[in-house]
Amino acid sequence: MDNLFQKLMLGGSTAALMAAMPIADAMAQDNNDIEQVVVSASRITIAGYTQPTPVTVVGAAQLEKDAFANITDAIRELPQVTAPPSSYSTNAGGGGPGSAGENLLNLRNLGTTRTLVLFDNQRVVASNISGGVDIGTLPSALVQRIDVVTGGASAAWGSDAVAGVVNFVLNKNFDGFKANIQAGDAYNGLNRSMSGQFAWGGDVFGGRGHFIVAASANISPDATPVINENWFRGIYWVSNPAYVAGSSAPQLIIANDVGLAVATTGGIITASPAATANAAAGTTGAAANALRGIEFIGAGIPQLVNFGNVTLGALSNGGSLTDRDSDTILELAALPSRSYNFFAFGRYKLTDTIQASLQLNYGTNFSKSRTSSSTQTAVVIASDNAFIPASVRATIQASGITSFTMGVFAENNFNNYAITGSNYIPMAEGALGPTVLLNGREVTRGVFSLDGTLGDDWSWNAYYEHSTSNVYIHSTSNNIMANINAAEDAVTVTTANRGTSTLPLGSIVCRSTLPGQKAVAGAQSGCIPLDVFGNGVASANAIRYISGGNLDFEDMLLNQDVAEGSVQGTLPWSLPAGKVAVVFGAGYRKEANRVNATAIGTQAGFAVANYSNFPAASYNILEGFAEVDAPLLKDNFVNSLDFSAAGRITSYSTSGMVETWKLGLTSQVTDDFRLRTTWSVDIRAPILAELFSPGANNGATEKDPKTQATVSIITTTTGNPALVPETARTISGGIVLTPHWVDGLTLSADWYSINITGAIATVGINTILAQCNATQASVIYPGTQGNPNDPLCTHLIFGGPGGALSAELNSPINFASQTTSGLDIQANYTMDFWEGSLAWSAIANLNDESTSSQPGTPTNDSAGSGGTPKWKGIVSADYTTGPYSITVQGRWFGSNIYSNTANTGNLSSASVANLYDPNGFELPFVAYLDLRSSYKWNDNIQIYGAIDNTTNVPPPMFPSVAGNVKAQGSLTTTVPQTYDMLGRYFRLGVRFSY
Repeated sequence: MDNLFQKLMLGGSTAALMAAMPIADAMAQDNNDIEQVVVSASRITIAGYTQPTPVTVVGAAQLEKDAFANITDAIRELPQVTAPPSSYSTNAGGGGPGSAGENLLNLRNLGTTRTLVLFDNQRVVASNISGGVDIGTLPSALVQRIDVVTGGASAAWGSDAVAGVVNFVLNKNFDGFKANIQAGDAYNGLNRSMSGQFAWGGDVFGGRGHFIVAASANISPDATPVINENWFRGIYWVSNPAYVAGSSAPQLIIANDVGLAVATTGGIITASPAATANAAAGTTGAAANALRGIEFIGAGIPQLVNFGNVTLGALSNGGSLTDRDSDTILELAALPSRSYNFFAFGRYKLTDTIQASLQLNYGTNFSKSRTSSSTQTAVVIASDNAFIPASVRATIQASGITSFTMGVFAENNFNNYAITGSNYIPMAEGALGPTVLLNGREVTRGVFSLDGTLGDDWSWNAYYEHSTSNVYIHSTSNNIMANINAAEDAVTVTTANRGTSTLPLGSIVCRSTLPGQKAVAGAQSGCIPLDVFGNGVASANAIRYISGGNLDFEDMLLNQDVAEGSVQGTLPWSLPAGKVAVVFGAGYRKEANRVNATAIGTQAGFAVANYSNFPAASYNILEGFAEVDAPLLKDNFVNSLDFSAAGRITSYSTSGMVETWKLGLTSQVTDDFRLRTTWSVDIRAPILAELFSPGANNGATEKDPKTQATVSIITTTTGNPALVPETARTISGGIVLTPHWVDGLTLSADWYSINITGAIATVGINTILAQCNATQASVIYPGTQGNPNDPLCTHLIFGGPGGALSAELNSPINFASQTTSGLDIQANYTMDFWEGSLAWSAIANLNDESTSSQPGTPTNDSAGSGGTPKWKGIVSADYTTGPYSITVQGRWFGSNIYSNTANTGNLSSASVANLYDPNGFELPFVAYLDLRSSYKWNDNIQIYGAIDNTTNVPPPMFPSVAGNVKAQGSLTTTVPQTYDMLGRYFRLGVRFSY
């Protein structure tokens, strides 16, 4: 600890580190002083193009013109951001712990945990133990601008700012009253939205104080299944019937309306054993799979399907099965959700130089999302099952077949052929599946601040913040697998099997409830038999038994406490070019959490979304930081040359001390162009889940690296308290042009490169076993054999008989790497036009490289593939005259391919080319036209409207590639993080201000 304090004192005295604290309001300075801070990249330099780190500012005027009901959508359109629309959410169909329904931001496509979200220059508690801040829980009524810092900023703000910072800046001087009411809907009427907000502010106590109160609500009541969108076609890559081995024809082509050959909603027989004729028993015998292809529809009516073209034994096209006979149609393009936010702020001038303030905000978000149903592809049905339809029963009795295998979507009573936005959720909640997750999230936050001045040149700030995030997840139709296994084995009570029980003769019961029958392991008592033959045939009692009465899943509580203080001003001495500005301070932060889950989930007993208890855990951080901004030259060789240096020393209670820093140069070479460059070292500290996750157990069969014998083992994946922060090195450089011969024109181009080392990842068990087996080739170090003494081998436990391999304890470690590089381009031009003003703007991003690698796997450059094009951008023109304003905006995405690594090999090996049809392997260039307009009725009322995707351009199709096709199918349609799924969307509203 003494060493830490020595370093903090040294850092502060030399002013060589960068601030991570908000600076007080404008300092009183003369004409040579540094200008007021307004941008989040630095607390000293001015906003916009003068920053050494590029900053994109989404101002109040832009927020009003876009008129999005959810402020998330105002950011996601920026080319540097990867995020779906708020109606979809980052985890629309996910069942991950606490993540479903979240609206998260992802800069540079480096992940949400590497994007730091700030609320008025201060941290916000994470929305779940996996990291990330749900923007839907932040109050938006008083946001006056959003600063997007697209560069490493850990020296300024601490951990997580590897890709950059998104800072929601508040107008804490708001005076008056304003309100906004808005409604919107998609072109097909399937995605309504309603929102409203108000704010009031004014001076109190004779002008010594100021008080603001604001609230907002955003309601989107509709679930929007993709099956109801006019672009949906149910596509997959399927086997090419025309392919002949050795030919140049592609092995896979794209087909529409693809179904599954292994399961349907009403059940399909996928296999039956051969039966030998037995004259004594009166059976005729049957060939193997004689019953294959019998599908059950409606109330259990059997019919024979035509499988058509079958791919990988799972997909079916060209026959009688369609996309309605798959899980693909369950995907939602929009979630039903509602959010409410309340904000209050008050400040009071204690003395002429000291001011106290208190900020309180509460945000809540509730949404309904779905996750995959518990598809069963190998349900064994005994010949005495009570629900077998009569005609099929007669066939199996005559042939002597004793059992058969079925594939069933556990969605009984959910009609795939009748899905609409209005009945999707109610129908799912009353059926066996799909699982509907009810996601609730509440954020409460309080900040107490003191601000003051020290003479004319210095000011100080100190604050304490406490916030909590309470997440709860409830589910419907999430099957307990042991219960469904017991319920599916239904028999009729007869005198032969009744035994000593009092079960009524002729009644249908679960076999496991009969006397002398073996119980199903893990199944709960009170089994109710389930009819799996057909749709709409499951009883309500059976559904209730199988889903355990719709148990609560998870309750998560996260706490954050922050205390920080800083001092800023100008040094008493100056350089020849001007004054030197500095900021320095220190802070303390504590992150804590706990998670309570159901006992069934902790034992992996549910079909999906099994959550584990997470005992109370926490860590704390002590930090010191400072910044210097020094003018090196002024009107000497160049107009100006400014140097900035920044850094931070951080001590984590879990991993010890780490240092981050940043250097920057900005030069106004001439009046026409400016150069800027930065070099920084940034960090991402491990999140709570990575550190303290209790993990889950799973069974596996693996080869013992000592004896080469195949043994059954237990694999356990847990958190790793020994993790250290990831390290990122960022270099950027750019030019800003403001040519004097074109008044009103500004151009900028900035190149960036981010290289992350020691990235946190989990090593696969097969990689570990190969590395620890001296008889196998190492996948980590090519050209060598495995090494039993490798540190990775400590993950293996040899506690079996005779010292055999018995378990593998896995946890995340710092061993992966990730890089990204590219170019940001921006242009702005304002001109007089007709009787008004015309403002042009353009912003684009080239993601030239995006690689990830870890020992044992090849480096993969995903730039320009997987629905993330290398090029994307926005161009807009805004015309204003008198009370009218009209904006025309174009959003565009460059072409890209499905995968940079997939177009070689065949279905069984990677030795033959022409796997995919090149005509379908590329996603085309896509552009959207957006319109905005407003009319100022008078000084107090403004009417506005907006249309997104005016020409109703459909998203490009993104079918599953063969390697991703699973037995139960994949939910694939398009890439919502990139492309619009809702089509043309209208918004209309009115604003009031007094």
